[in-house]
Amino acid sequence: QRWGPQSACRFSLFMGIFSCIYSALQGFRSSYILYKGFQESSFSEFISMMLSSAIALLMLIASATVSDGLNVWCNSVTDEGNMTISCRDAQEEPLNLRGVNPLFYDHFGTAQFGLWCAWVVWIVLAFLAFLKISHSCNRDDVSLRYKETLLTQQSQGFHGNVTSVFV
Repeated sequence: QRWGPQSACRFSLFMGIFSCIYSALQGFRSSYILYKGFQESSFSEFISMMLSSAIALLMLIASATVSDGLNVWCNSVTDEGNMTISCRDAQEEPLNLRGVNPLFYDHFGTAQFGLWCAWVVWIVLAFLAFLKISHSCNRDDVSLRYKETLLTQQSQGFHGNVTSVFV
């Protein structure tokens, strides 16, 4: 008996594994940049934000796929809801399903919970990357105004102490 496309399971599994590996690499990269005191370029920050947004979108798709798969699975196991027991209780009944783990509902529920939590985390990471870009742009604007003020004062022959640069 065929329960659904294997590609749906493989995609969700791939996204879970890829997300873990990518986040570990990104965490290592960020730690290294902080430790060495490097300044990321605006392009690098933009790419990071776009990748986080893309992964958040893919995690949303994987989460929705698993949630829909759980509903389809439960409907097929409980004969389209005609059984008097819930899907959770059906895992404790002898259903005689070949190759199916007896704790299928618990496993599906755990996968579903994990993917939705990962999606929320990637949304937060994409938002933080956006804030980082926004902060970087504001910092660049302040730095540019500071340099323009110093150059203007220097070109006007001001040789005293600069006491109030930020106006």
